[in-house]
Amino acid sequence: MYSIKRRIPYQRNQIREKLPEILEIYQKMSAEKELAVLLNLIAKEAARLMEADRASIFLLDRDKNELWSITTLDGTQIRFDARLGIAGASAMTGQTINVEDAYKDPRFYKGIDGRTGYRTRSLLVVPLRNQEGNVIGTFQVLNKKNGVFNKYDEGVIELLGTQIATAIETVQLVEELNRHRNELLQENTQLLMEVERRFSTQNILGRSLQIQNTVRLIEQISDSSVNVLITGESGTGKELIAKTIHYNSQRTRNPFVALNCAALPESLVESELFGIEKGVATGVERRVGKFEMANGGTLFLMR
Repeated sequence: MYSIKRRIPYQRNQIREKLPEILEIYQKMSAEKELAVLLNLIAKEAARLMEADRASIFLLDRDKNELWSITTLDGTQIRFDARLGIAGASAMTGQTINVEDAYKDPRFYKGIDGRTGYRTRSLLVVPLRNQEGNVIGTFQVLNKKNGVFNKYDEGVIELLGTQIATAIETVQLVEELNRHRNELLQENTQLLMEVERRFSTQNILGRSLQIQNTVRLIEQISDSSVNVLITGESGTGKELIAKTIHYNSQRTRNPFVALNCAALPESLVESELFGIEKGVATGVERRVGKFEMANGGTLFLMR
């Protein structure tokens, strides 16, 4: 009992001594925004902290039931059945596993050493859990430089593992949001190009002198900031002309806002054009006016 009581405070003191280095690794992890860079940073810093030959992270692909690494210290890409190896055992059981002699452990998967040319002696593996407590992968350090991994090392790697899982999830979320944003930007660009093609002056058909003069006039005034008055009988294409002017101008990336003033009661014209502020009357919420909506673009007023 005496030796047990002495050992636990000793291990705690050892971990406490490592806290400044652990916090420094936390700060470095929080600054990374790319998953591959983050994992490479973790592998490098953790190997140094744990006094190990190398470290690596395997992420769990639940759909394929595989463990895979984006990067190891030598850049090798690895993917294997999640039920294989000591990393797989840690992922499946959710337990920290400390092995002093890998080749004497029946769970050890020699295939990875065979592919990488690396010789594993000792290893320490910890499962990585997300905020819901689900295992998302494993983190392991290999070949303690002096001796084998001990209980103190287990405490340090478990402490690291908690923050590593959080950092990985954060970066994955950021990458997913960036991917989604880029997809939306690409879709918007494609839609805008289609709209611009649709309202090209080349799509205004007609050989009459009046039509040709109209096309030339559109091309002349498109990049101008002057107000334009478009007249004509109902159904002659006044809105088409207005959109053609807009989508052939430098304002094309900004809104085109149309308002049929003839359909508005006189009492609503002011609020539609200029908007209304919250609280001007009981229960009234702020509403943006058409002038503000069309800022930088085109406001087309019809009557």
